[in-house]
Amino acid sequence: MTFYIDFLNEQVVVFNEAILINQLREENEKKSKAFDEQYHEQFEAMSAEYARLALVLWAGVQRLQTENETDTQRAAAASLLQHTTKTIEASIDLLRRGYRYQVGMLTRNAVETIATVFCIALDADTLEKVKAGKFKSSKAISIAKKIVPPFGQLYGILSSNFAHLNIDHFLWEPLLTQEDSTATEVNIFLVKVSLVLAALAAELIFFDQVASPRFWKEVAPDAFTYDPPQDTVEWFKEFLQPSVS
Repeated sequence: MTFYIDFLNEQVVVFNEAILINQLREENEKKSKAFDEQYHEQFEAMSAEYARLALVLWAGVQRLQTENETDTQRAAAASLLQHTTKTIEASIDLLRRGYRYQVGMLTRNAVETIATVFCIALDADTLEKVKAGKFKSSKAISIAKKIVPPFGQLYGILSSNFAHLNIDHFLWEPLLTQEDSTATEVNIFLVKVSLVLAALAAELIFFDQVASPRFWKEVAPDAFTYDPPQDTVEWFKEFLQPSVS
């Protein structure tokens, strides 16, 4: 047990050696349960979209394994997207536990990886550059934003406000509480956007495995255009809107 005698305020502050264990096992679990109750509709919507993403990836990987297509652009893209799903899972877990900036940091990593997936899909040389450590993330974003324009703005926001050191990082910020609704809504939005971008990439990579495409339209063999039907547009509006909690 560690303690500090605060003579100025006439108090003794005790730091139990199990402080980290208690934080992770007890306090975080309380916050997770509180989040699940307060934002249950948002949580269920994210879970449903995650399920759709997982299904497309599973079907695509099954196809790759059946055709012994293990060393191709699509196989590499699938591996990256699988890693992305784990990153998104982790960001959702941190979101539920009340972490403030860390959600944005993980979302930035997810966005960067998804952008690289688009680059690999478009250019066979990209994969070799990535493996050789000669592919820069800035290049991935510049290419991806030509396909999906929000990539550039989103990546910039995540970099300047979360990943890169800025004035906000000097503030003493506790974990988010139920009263911190604005900050929580921002993090929920970031996670949802990462899910949508991952879904866009997965459907493009495994277009032949999707019975009813939600985002892309094939205009020629191996040529696609972003052309979501109206029901997808309406879904976008509903999925990305803030909750009323």
